[in-house]
Amino acid sequence: MGDEVQYLTPQDLLPYLAEVHDSNLRCLEMLSDEQLDFRPAPEVMSIRQLFYHMYLKQKFYIQSIISREMDDSEYRNWLPFIPKNKEMLYSFIEGVFFETQELFEEPYWFTTTIETPAGKRPALHLILGDLAHQLHHRGQLFTYMRLLGLTPPDSGNFLGRERGGE
Repeated sequence: MGDEVQYLTPQDLLPYLAEVHDSNLRCLEMLSDEQLDFRPAPEVMSIRQLFYHMYLKQKFYIQSIISREMDDSEYRNWLPFIPKNKEMLYSFIEGVFFETQELFEEPYWFTTTIETPAGKRPALHLILGDLAHQLHHRGQLFTYMRLLGLTPPDSGNFLGRERGGE
């Protein structure tokens, strides 16, 4: 019939996570520092807060995998430190994704279980949970960008487009 589909390993997920991350960075690059403070209603997060929340949660999940337990005290300690400008936000986001890539370099992590409030979970569940969390907030981000008159980038490279070119 053609190419046989193989079972995916956790490492097979990293290229897709990198595409999502790359699209997030392209969104950030399109926004000015002033636009990062945009929020469509007073009770919702600004774009800056949204980016920070997305990647702080990713950092929390990665640290939970490494420590093998979900302790949100460190996450709560980081909450007040929202990057003040676009450059700091970009650096934070890149740093968190670097930590994610490092985790994927060692397949061992994906054989562990994590103690969570819902009981023991495979580490991969946290990665998938973070992906679902990112995709949920990307919908908000894309809507905010449309409200600012910006067209968000394609959400993936499935059309064969590489970063920097069409």
